[in-house]
Amino acid sequence: MKMADNNTKLENLNEVSLMLNDLAVYLDRHPSDEQAAGWFETYHVTREEMLKELEKEIWK
Repeated sequence: MKMADNNTKLENLNEVSLMLNDLAVYLDRHPSDEQAAGWFETYHVTREEMLKELEKEIWK
């Protein structure tokens, strides 16, 4: 895998991580928002999958 591809994947991971942080702050203030909780769960699963993929490709 090329370094540029790895950098893109790391940038995407950072974007998902920032989204999770924003959702966590929002949910602290609006704990009954089920739609936001669903988004948080979706992004959490996505982030975990991205981390596993990067571990295989970058940190062998």
